[in-house]
Amino acid sequence: PPELAPFYSEKQVYLSPVFAASTHATNHPEVFRSDAKVSRQAAGLPEDVFVFACFNSAYKIAPTIFLAWISILKQVPKSVLWILDPPAEARANLRREAKAQGVSPTRLVFTDKVDMGKHLLVKANADLFLDTPIYNAHSTAADAF
Repeated sequence: PPELAPFYSEKQVYLSPVFAASTHATNHPEVFRSDAKVSRQAAGLPEDVFVFACFNSAYKIAPTIFLAWISILKQVPKSVLWILDPPAEARANLRREAKAQGVSPTRLVFTDKVDMGKHLLVKANADLFLDTPIYNAHSTAADAF
Protein backbone atom coordinates (compact mmCIF):
# COMPACT_ATOMS: atom_id res chain seq x y z
CA PRO A 1 0.00 0.00 0.00
CA PRO A 2 1.21 3.55 -0.71
CA GLU A 3 1.25 4.45 2.97
CA LEU A 4 3.98 1.83 3.54
CA ALA A 5 6.22 3.06 0.70
CA PRO A 6 8.53 4.99 3.08
CA PHE A 7 9.55 1.69 4.63
CA TYR A 8 10.92 0.25 1.36
CA SER A 9 14.16 1.12 -0.38
CA GLU A 10 12.81 -0.20 -3.71
CA LYS A 11 10.79 2.04 -6.01
CA GLN A 12 7.12 1.06 -5.85
CA VAL A 13 5.14 0.23 -8.99
CA TYR A 14 1.38 -0.06 -8.66
CA LEU A 15 -0.43 -2.24 -11.18
CA SER A 16 -4.00 -1.90 -9.99
CA PRO A 17 -6.16 -3.91 -10.40
CA VAL A 18 -3.60 -6.55 -11.39
CA PHE A 19 -3.18 -9.55 -9.08
CA ALA A 20 0.24 -10.50 -10.41
CA ALA A 21 2.29 -9.59 -13.44
CA SER A 22 2.81 -12.31 -16.02
CA THR A 23 5.28 -12.34 -18.89
CA HIS A 24 3.82 -15.22 -20.88
CA ALA A 25 2.73 -12.89 -23.68
CA THR A 26 6.34 -11.74 -24.03
CA ASN A 27 7.99 -15.12 -23.55
CA HIS A 28 5.50 -17.04 -25.71
CA PRO A 29 4.42 -14.79 -28.59
CA GLU A 30 3.46 -17.91 -30.59
CA VAL A 31 0.17 -18.10 -28.72
CA PHE A 32 -0.95 -14.91 -30.45
CA ARG A 33 -0.41 -16.19 -34.01
CA SER A 34 -3.75 -16.92 -35.67
CA ASP A 35 -2.40 -20.22 -37.04
CA ALA A 36 -1.03 -21.30 -33.66
CA LYS A 37 -3.90 -23.46 -32.52
CA VAL A 38 -4.05 -26.98 -31.13
CA SER A 39 -7.24 -28.82 -32.04
CA ARG A 40 -9.35 -30.54 -29.42
CA GLN A 41 -8.54 -33.84 -31.07
CA ALA A 42 -4.80 -33.14 -30.80
CA ALA A 43 -5.36 -32.20 -27.15
CA GLY A 44 -7.05 -35.56 -26.51
CA LEU A 45 -10.50 -34.03 -26.11
CA PRO A 46 -13.82 -34.91 -27.71
CA GLU A 47 -14.95 -32.36 -30.31
CA ASP A 48 -18.65 -32.11 -29.47
CA VAL A 49 -18.72 -31.55 -25.71
CA PHE A 50 -18.43 -28.71 -23.23
CA VAL A 51 -15.00 -28.84 -21.59
CA PHE A 52 -14.69 -27.95 -17.92
CA ALA A 53 -11.03 -27.69 -16.98
CA CYS A 54 -8.77 -27.43 -13.98
CA PHE A 55 -5.01 -27.64 -14.34
CA ASN A 56 -4.21 -27.27 -10.66
CA SER A 57 -2.13 -29.89 -8.85
CA ALA A 58 -4.12 -32.87 -7.57
CA TYR A 59 -3.49 -32.05 -3.90
CA LYS A 60 -5.67 -28.94 -4.37
CA ILE A 61 -8.72 -31.04 -5.35
CA ALA A 62 -10.55 -31.51 -2.06
CA PRO A 63 -13.23 -34.23 -1.95
CA THR A 64 -16.01 -31.63 -1.60
CA ILE A 65 -14.73 -29.77 -4.68
CA PHE A 66 -14.52 -32.95 -6.72
CA LEU A 67 -18.09 -33.84 -5.72
CA ALA A 68 -19.21 -30.36 -6.81
CA TRP A 69 -17.54 -30.93 -10.18
CA ILE A 70 -19.25 -34.33 -10.47
CA SER A 71 -22.56 -32.60 -9.77
CA ILE A 72 -21.82 -30.17 -12.61
CA LEU A 73 -21.01 -33.05 -14.97
CA LYS A 74 -24.33 -34.69 -14.07
CA GLN A 75 -26.17 -31.46 -14.92
CA VAL A 76 -24.32 -31.02 -18.22
CA PRO A 77 -24.51 -34.46 -19.89
CA LYS A 78 -22.41 -33.57 -22.96
CA SER A 79 -19.41 -32.41 -20.95
CA VAL A 80 -16.05 -33.61 -19.67
CA LEU A 81 -13.73 -32.60 -16.86
CA TRP A 82 -10.22 -31.96 -18.19
CA ILE A 83 -7.58 -32.11 -15.47
CA LEU A 84 -3.85 -32.36 -15.06
CA ASP A 85 -2.84 -36.01 -14.89
CA PRO A 86 -2.17 -36.83 -11.23
CA PRO A 87 -0.14 -39.75 -9.88
CA ALA A 88 -1.63 -43.16 -10.75
CA GLU A 89 -3.22 -43.72 -7.33
CA ALA A 90 -4.98 -40.34 -7.39
CA ARG A 91 -6.13 -40.93 -10.99
CA ALA A 92 -7.64 -44.28 -9.97
CA ASN A 93 -9.33 -42.69 -6.94
CA LEU A 94 -10.88 -39.91 -9.06
CA ARG A 95 -12.17 -42.41 -11.62
CA ARG A 96 -13.54 -44.68 -8.91
CA GLU A 97 -15.33 -41.81 -7.18
CA ALA A 98 -16.79 -40.52 -10.45
CA LYS A 99 -18.20 -43.98 -11.14
CA ALA A 100 -19.54 -44.29 -7.57
CA GLN A 101 -21.36 -40.99 -8.09
CA GLY A 102 -22.93 -42.18 -11.34
CA VAL A 103 -20.60 -40.43 -13.81
CA SER A 104 -18.65 -42.43 -16.36
CA PRO A 105 -14.92 -42.30 -15.60
CA THR A 106 -14.38 -41.68 -19.32
CA ARG A 107 -15.70 -38.16 -18.74
CA LEU A 108 -12.51 -37.42 -16.80
CA VAL A 109 -9.88 -36.47 -19.36
CA PHE A 110 -6.32 -36.33 -18.05
CA THR A 111 -3.61 -34.23 -19.64
CA ASP A 112 0.13 -34.42 -19.22
CA LYS A 113 2.33 -31.51 -18.23
CA VAL A 114 3.84 -29.92 -21.31
CA ASP A 115 6.16 -26.98 -21.91
CA MET A 116 4.61 -23.58 -21.20
CA GLY A 117 4.26 -22.50 -24.83
CA LYS A 118 2.31 -25.63 -25.75
CA HIS A 119 0.33 -25.50 -22.50
CA LEU A 120 -0.89 -21.99 -23.32
CA LEU A 121 -2.02 -23.12 -26.77
CA VAL A 122 -3.63 -26.38 -25.66
CA LYS A 123 -5.58 -24.91 -22.73
CA ALA A 124 -7.45 -22.63 -25.13
CA ASN A 125 -9.65 -25.69 -25.78
CA ALA A 126 -11.23 -25.38 -22.35
CA ASP A 127 -14.68 -23.81 -22.26
CA LEU A 128 -14.73 -22.98 -18.56
CA PHE A 129 -12.03 -23.12 -15.87
CA LEU A 130 -13.10 -24.57 -12.52
CA ASP A 131 -11.03 -23.43 -9.59
CA THR A 132 -10.13 -25.15 -6.34
CA PRO A 133 -11.29 -22.92 -3.47
CA ILE A 134 -9.12 -22.78 -0.40
CA TYR A 135 -5.97 -23.11 -2.54
CA ASN A 136 -7.09 -21.31 -5.70
CA ALA A 137 -5.34 -21.38 -9.03
CA HIS A 138 -2.66 -18.70 -8.56
CA SER A 139 -0.21 -19.05 -11.49
CA THR A 140 -2.50 -21.53 -13.26
CA ALA A 141 -5.10 -18.78 -13.63
CA ALA A 142 -2.46 -16.20 -14.51
CA ASP A 143 -1.54 -18.37 -17.49
CA ALA A 144 -4.98 -17.73 -18.96
CA PHE A 145 -4.25 -14.07 -19.71
